[in-house]
Amino acid sequence: EDFDFDADPGCKLLVSAVEKWHDHDNGRIKIDAGLHAEYTSNHQLWEALSAYAAEQGLRIQMHLAETAEEVADCEERTGLTQAELLSAHGLFNIPATAAGCVALSDTDRKILGKKGVSAVATPISDGKAGRPGTPISACVKAGMNVALGTDGAVECGNLDMFEVMRQTAFNARISGGDASH
Repeated sequence: EDFDFDADPGCKLLVSAVEKWHDHDNGRIKIDAGLHAEYTSNHQLWEALSAYAAEQGLRIQMHLAETAEEVADCEERTGLTQAELLSAHGLFNIPATAAGCVALSDTDRKILGKKGVSAVATPISDGKAGRPGTPISACVKAGMNVALGTDGAVECGNLDMFEVMRQTAFNARISGGDASH
């Protein structure tokens, strides 16, 4: 069955927000398109959303490779990693931000680096969930920009970006075995 972008409630909400707010106040307000993750959506949505975002000059946001299990599940279903699959459907042909990026392979990071995808590391949320954090140095070496985030108040426990920065520094010291970082 074909995906009807104009009939989808989430897409209707996006179109309404873009029409009302994108580039509002002399460009100070920007709207991004978004989808939760590869495993909670489908290729019809990805293609329609990326086409709409390109047409409107929007960025796109998503969660990507937050756990090794979700990446393995995608590979089992499709024969591709999440990064390869979403790239094949055009999601990274527009500026993109991917939260998580914990379980990316070196090849995935290179794909995303070439496409200019920004990773969002969420160290407190990852720690709370008992999973490893985003390998920031590996992402940067592959050409990715890396930002920091909370992943939301529920996942992080608060929205304190200073706490996120402090945890990121601690994680770098632990993983590098060097307290001078």
